[in-house]
Amino acid sequence: MTSSANLHDPKSENGEPGTERPLDLDAIPAPEPARPIRWRAAWRGFRALMADPERTELAFSFFDTLGGSDEILFQRSLATAAGRRLLAERSSLVHVLADREALAALPENSFGRAYLAFAQQNGFAADGLLEAREEGGSSEREASDPYREWFFERLTVMHDLWHVLTGYGTDQAGEAHLLAFSLAHLPIRSIRVVSLLLLLRAPRQNRFFFHRGLLAARRRGRRSAPLISARFEELLARPLEVVRNELGIAPLAETHPEGLVMGSQEHWSIRPVAALPGTAR
Repeated sequence: MTSSANLHDPKSENGEPGTERPLDLDAIPAPEPARPIRWRAAWRGFRALMADPERTELAFSFFDTLGGSDEILFQRSLATAAGRRLLAERSSLVHVLADREALAALPENSFGRAYLAFAQQNGFAADGLLEAREEGGSSEREASDPYREWFFERLTVMHDLWHVLTGYGTDQAGEAHLLAFSLAHLPIRSIRVVSLLLLLRAPRQNRFFFHRGLLAARRRGRRSAPLISARFEELLARPLEVVRNELGIAPLAETHPEGLVMGSQEHWSIRPVAALPGTAR
C-alpha cells in the first residue's frame, strides 16, 4: 500500500518509487503525421454518441474518426521545465489515484479526499477512462512510443481531476462546461469539433444562458495555469481550495454568478451554485 506520506513521491513507470533522471530529448522519436478526417465514420460515430451519450467509449471512438494530431499537447508540455521533469520521471498517476486507502488517509479538506469522494459517488475507477479509450480505439494511435504513450495515458486520467478542480458535474451539461474549460489546455481538433457541436445542440429552453455558461467556462480555462504539466501527485495532499488558487481556477460562483445549466438533453435545469456540494463550489 502507498502511504499518504509518499503519495507525491516521484515514481517510475511501474508505480514504484524512483529517482529523477535526466531526459534525453534525442531519444524521443519523431511524431507520426496527422491523420485525415474519416467523414462517414465520423458521422456514424456522432450519431451513435448522441443516441447514447453516457457510453464514454463512443466519445473516444468519435474523437478517433476526426483525425488530426494531438502532438501539439505533447510538444507544449515538453517545452516547459515542469513537463520535461514529468516526462523524465514518467510517474504513474493512475497508480496513485487507484490507491484509495492512501487517498482516504489524506486530510479531510484535501484535493485527494475530494477526488476520492468524487470517484466513489460516481462509481468511477482510476483506470476507467483508460479502459474506455482502449475500447474506443483511441489508445492505438497514441501509443506510438513509450514517451507519448505515458503522456496521453496521464492526460486521459487527468480528466476526472479536472472535474474536481472545476466543480463541473458528470451529467451532459457538466461535461459540456468542462469541455469548454479544457479548450485552453487541449487546443486540438476533436475538442474544438465537439465544443461546436455542443453549442449547436444546446437546449431550446435557456439556450442563450447555456451558451453564456460555456463561454464563461472557456474564459475560466484560459485564465488558469497550464494543467497538462501540473504535478498532481504533489497536490493531492494539499487543501482543495489552495490547489485551485495556485492553479488559477476561479471559484465556480464567481464564474457563473447566475447559476449553471445542469442535467441532460431531456431534463435541463438551472441551479444556483450555492445549491451545489461544498467541494464543487
